[in-house]
Amino acid sequence: MPQDATSKSKPTNREFQLYLFSGVASQVVGVAVALAIPLVIYRHTQSLVAAGIIETILALVSLVAGIIGGSLADMKQRKKIIFIGEVLAALTACATAVLIASDTFNIIAFGALLSLEVSCSAVSGASIGSSLPQLVPREKLASAEGLMQARMQAAGLVGPVFGGFLLSVNDWLPFLASGLSALISAACFVLIKSPLEPQQRAQTSLLKTTMGGLSLVIRNAFVRNLIIVQLFLNSAMSGVLFLSVIALEEAEYNNYIIGFARAAIGVIGVLGALATGYLQKRFSLRTLMFLNGINLTVMLSAVALLTPTLAMVVPLGLCVIFAPAANAVVYAKMYDLLDEDIFGRATNTQVEIVTAGSGLWSTPLGYISHAWSITIGMWSCALLALGGLCSTFFFDKAVCALEVEQS
Repeated sequence: MPQDATSKSKPTNREFQLYLFSGVASQVVGVAVALAIPLVIYRHTQSLVAAGIIETILALVSLVAGIIGGSLADMKQRKKIIFIGEVLAALTACATAVLIASDTFNIIAFGALLSLEVSCSAVSGASIGSSLPQLVPREKLASAEGLMQARMQAAGLVGPVFGGFLLSVNDWLPFLASGLSALISAACFVLIKSPLEPQQRAQTSLLKTTMGGLSLVIRNAFVRNLIIVQLFLNSAMSGVLFLSVIALEEAEYNNYIIGFARAAIGVIGVLGALATGYLQKRFSLRTLMFLNGINLTVMLSAVALLTPTLAMVVPLGLCVIFAPAANAVVYAKMYDLLDEDIFGRATNTQVEIVTAGSGLWSTPLGYISHAWSITIGMWSCALLALGGLCSTFFFDKAVCALEVEQS
């Protein structure tokens, strides 16, 4: 079983605050960039398919880089990985801004630069995400992860508005802001003095370490079924967010309205994340997962019914009311289950498979929406959410078996 942070280096509250603050700018700007990417592509190519293909490529790049990054997080000095990755991501983001500002937009060069930035961010992000248990005591891990979820949801609130503002000024500004935010993140980790590595590190080669992490994900019923549930639900949610931007653009709403519409999802998300402690005491992990699946299926159906009116923003925001708490409790549960020297690989493999799978959905979703309509695309996302709800029964069975084994 992993040891908690209090038995290691006794990190200060200031260092946890630095850890929390390090991703504020990056996550806000990351949401802004996620808003900008399909709009920039669509404005230059007028093609939903092109936007979907780029999203898919970025998802695949993130998957490979994140899995490798998880292995490196279990093997090497995490601070060095974070610093190098964030600096390289900053330089690449600035190069992307220069490409867009040069008025010689090239979709291949744009995709290549984005892929390089995503790979650097994924490698550094793997070490960042694995380091939280080194900075907080075990009994506070779920609450701390709840604050991480609140930060992410707050970024979802502020990021779209910020992105809409930047896009209204110039298309390249979100990417310049991305570069600056990566430098802020790197600086924060320079100021953290406590070691971020687990006491036990993986001792094998990079290839063997990576294969060991993948093997665990395949063999562990809890992790495997968790990935299946999250793959369905995240694909459905990311697909609707992808289409909602295009739907509002085609309905001729301006950038500010699109930004505010995307920000609506952050309002409920922040409240849900801040309620993590309450929800954790009130509901079991199994119940939270069911509530999340039911809520997402119902709300995405409502979004499909209301597309392309601005009223679809209301159920879009309500989609994530249970997701932050469920994610925080899952993170703490995985830390209980896994040894320290494999935690980074397992958690990052889980996250990257889900993220990549969500991105892969963008290409068929783009074809569906182009061939029929955006509304049909929305309904296909609602069906995916229903698949996630159904697969939650298998996850519930795995949790039951785990609880019997631990008792």
